[in-house]
Amino acid sequence: MNCCRLHGFIGKKVVSKKQGRYTVESRLLKETIRNFWNKSSPNYDTYFGHGLNYCEEKQAWLALLKEVVGTAPVKILDAGAGTGFLALLLAELGHEVTAVDLAEGMLNEGKKKAAALHLPVDWRLGDIEALEFQANTFDVVISRHVFWTLTDHRTALLEWKRVLREGGKVIIMDARWGNNGIMQGVRRNIRNLVKVLRGKEEWLKKYEQVRPLLACYGGVHPDLVAGQVTAAGFDQAVALWLHDIYHTEKRVMSWYFRLTANCCLRYMVTGQKAGPAVTASRRLSSPLL
Repeated sequence: MNCCRLHGFIGKKVVSKKQGRYTVESRLLKETIRNFWNKSSPNYDTYFGHGLNYCEEKQAWLALLKEVVGTAPVKILDAGAGTGFLALLLAELGHEVTAVDLAEGMLNEGKKKAAALHLPVDWRLGDIEALEFQANTFDVVISRHVFWTLTDHRTALLEWKRVLREGGKVIIMDARWGNNGIMQGVRRNIRNLVKVLRGKEEWLKKYEQVRPLLACYGGVHPDLVAGQVTAAGFDQAVALWLHDIYHTEKRVMSWYFRLTANCCLRYMVTGQKAGPAVTASRRLSSPLL
C-alpha cells in the first residue's frame, strides 16, 4: 500500500510538538513503536535482509558504504540504528560512529555485536525526530529501513540537517516494501502461515495498530523521498536503486528464505547541507530508472 499518493503527503504531520513536548497522541504512538522493536530485537537479525549472514553480502554493503561515504574517517550519526547493521560496518571502515535508536532492546543487541567484534560505537537511546546533539556535530547522517516508520518526516529531516555540519551529507536507505507482485503475495502467505505456527501473528498485529498514523507505511517511491529531502533544504538530492545489493542478496538466499521472504530492491537517497562537501566520494553508477 502506497500511503503517499501525493508529493506533499509524505511529510504530513500526524502528531505535533508544542513547546518542546510531544502530545499524548505522539507519545502513545512512539511507545507502541518502541515496544514493537524491543519485542523484535532478540530475533531481528535472523530475518532475511535485517542482519548480515553471508560474507558476500557483507562485502557488497562495505563496497557501497566506501563509495557513498568515502574512505577518509568522518563523524557519522546512524539514525534509527537498530541492532547496528550500518553502525558496525561504518566503524569497521574506521569512521567515528554514533548510533541512536528509540528501542533499548535493539541497541543492546548492537552493543553485544560491537563487543564481540571489538568495534567502537557510541550507542545512544533517543528519538531521531528530536535529537539531543548540538548543531553542526556530524559529517554524515545515515539511516536504513527507518524512513517508512517515522512519524514526522519533515521534522526528522530538519533535525538531521541541524546536526550536520556545512557540506555534510544525509543518506537514506529504504525500499517499497508494499510494492508486491503475485509471487511476493504467495511468499507472504507462506510466511504468515509460518508465523501463525510459531505463535508470532499476535505480535505482528501490534504494529498494524499504528499503520494508519504512519504516512509511509509499506514504503514509497524514492522520487518522493528525494522531494522531501529537497523540501527540507538539502542540496543535490539524488535517488539511486541499489541493484548490486539486490542481486547479491538474491544470490546468497537460502532455500527457506527463497520460499518465504521477499528480496526487495532497496534505494538510496542522498542530499547535502549547503557548504563545502566534507566527503569526496564519487557519484554511484546505478542511476534511478
